[in-house]
Amino acid sequence: MNDEDDTPIRSPEDAVRDARVVLNAALTNEPPVDMRWIAEERRGSSTWAMAQDALEFVGRLMFHLNPRHVIEFGSGVSTCVIERATEHYTIDCRISVIENDPKYARLTASKTGKRVAVQLAPLVARSRQGHVLPSYEIRRGRLASTLPADFLLIDGPPAALGGREGILYQALEFARAGSIVLLDDATREPEVQALERWGADLHDAIQIDLLPGFEKGLASTIVRKPASGRERVALNERRASTMQRSR
Repeated sequence: MNDEDDTPIRSPEDAVRDARVVLNAALTNEPPVDMRWIAEERRGSSTWAMAQDALEFVGRLMFHLNPRHVIEFGSGVSTCVIERATEHYTIDCRISVIENDPKYARLTASKTGKRVAVQLAPLVARSRQGHVLPSYEIRRGRLASTLPADFLLIDGPPAALGGREGILYQALEFARAGSIVLLDDATREPEVQALERWGADLHDAIQIDLLPGFEKGLASTIVRKPASGRERVALNERRASTMQRSR
């Protein structure tokens, strides 16, 4: 795969509009997604696996979005759906999987192919918009692609390990204007609170919608203003300061 970023330059407004068109197309239930293989893949997967309707939506979204790079926070059956979609629809895409649990990192790596890079990343406490929240300790050099992610799926970490509130802030470091971020389990109370705080903290940098009709809730976030290089430096400085204070 060529990692040269040849994506046409678009205004944030155009990028957001195009992402909205893609989401609406994926919500139409076209094209149908063959999920007959899913029962076998669910064996050994965690109880946190995405619901069937959300998995089918992810498959359709891959078709309409045609991404070059996908980042998934958490792993499992959803990773297999994403990979199968790239193969079925002949999408030139690489998939970066960020997983904190060694068991599921090994399981996902054993079930996926060369286009998937599974990174075992510990959870650490980091300052995000003035809140200390769980984040993944990600090594950029171990991602599947150097390109910004067109699609990011937040399905981890679990609530027992601090939940997902910190992950959108982190996802913005890997996104571009028009990137689509999906949050699973969006109607659970911790995720509802996370969505409210994201909207309050990030304002017009993102557009959040609760997608209709999903069993466990599914929220989309369209990125309008990804974290800039300067913001990434500031984030790294806050990380270093937090680490020094904890010593």
